[in-house]
Amino acid sequence: MASATGTNDNANKRTRFDPSASIGVSSERQPPKALALSFIQQHTASLQRDLKATLDFLGKQHTELLHNAYQLQRQIKRFTDNNDVIPNSAKVEFTLKASKKAEFWLDIFLLHSKGCLKG
Repeated sequence: MASATGTNDNANKRTRFDPSASIGVSSERQPPKALALSFIQQHTASLQRDLKATLDFLGKQHTELLHNAYQLQRQIKRFTDNNDVIPNSAKVEFTLKASKKAEFWLDIFLLHSKGCLKG
């Protein structure tokens, strides 16, 4: 709407942010994922309902995907840096037993001396 001076009143309206204002997120003992989700909720709270719902959904989905990618990256790095690490899902308890007659064979005797055989 034009005023008497010929300028647009809506163009002169501005939103000012207080840099000292707190965003209300308590970062004490909260995991980064929870901080990110609360950040998304707080920064979309003042938007229109449809836009808020869409941005909340997309923000949460994006945060989940980033979190999963980060966890996979950490796991891959742990397994590639250390060849001695065996995941728990790959561990199998294996016990090899031999009869008394077979214990006299050299191969069986070597396995028994290394602790691979019980009995």
